[in-house]
Amino acid sequence: MKSYVRALLVAMSTVVVGGCASMMIGSQPWFDQHDYGKKALAERASFDLSCAREQLQFLCVGPGSDCSSVGVSGCDKKATYEFVADRWVMNNAASATAAK
Repeated sequence: MKSYVRALLVAMSTVVVGGCASMMIGSQPWFDQHDYGKKALAERASFDLSCAREQLQFLCVGPGSDCSSVGVSGCDKKATYEFVADRWVMNNAASATAAK
């Protein structure tokens, strides 16, 4: 009986830890699904760039396409944001994008 309980606990722990790993801060699933991810960045960038959320485009630019650093463009402007201490911080001045 003890070995059955131990095996069950190990299996449950593996599932829980595996589920958490897929939502690591900066991962694409975290950015797409977490309230602190794309949703919060869209709100912040919309204000900073004076651009409707629907017109914003996002590009994960962190190491290995990590989403803890994200480039945002829209309305002929662009900026880069870093996720720091549960909030998005612009790490460069918003600039105009090149004319097409």
